[in-house]
Amino acid sequence: AAKAQSEREFRRLVQASEIQRQAELDGLRWALVQSVMEGVRTKLAELSADEPRYLPVLKSLLAQATTAIDQDELIAVVNEADHARFAQRWDTIIREAAPGKRVNLSNAFAAASGGVRVTSKNERISVDNTFEGRIERLEEQLNVLILERLFPSPVQMGPLFNG
Repeated sequence: AAKAQSEREFRRLVQASEIQRQAELDGLRWALVQSVMEGVRTKLAELSADEPRYLPVLKSLLAQATTAIDQDELIAVVNEADHARFAQRWDTIIREAAPGKRVNLSNAFAAASGGVRVTSKNERISVDNTFEGRIERLEEQLNVLILERLFPSPVQMGPLFNG
């Protein structure tokens, strides 16, 4: 009986140790994912500072948002830096990105590193195509993709995401 009890205690200790080790590994994996996401945010900020590379991206985000809202008169909100850079040529940008739509540039600024938020004139419909808005919408998919790239072997990540 003493031998059986000592074996049970040994198995319990081993399992507890394995669970603790798995929790530590999950924490390290999650920290690595968060580090990569911070790198993504940094790269997006760098992209928005590089106007020749950024302008086509902004036009694409604007085109997607204006297409999603089935109205002809819309309002676009960009960050303060983009407003200063693009306000003078906004009409040209709209002709290229959203032909046939009237998209007024708001004097309010988005709290974003780049991209655009487009709303209907009555502000009942909104498409947040700012970098931060897109990251928020796609965060779970991005996390899975990052994990797949960082850890090519299948890793059981259910507890990491679902507790």
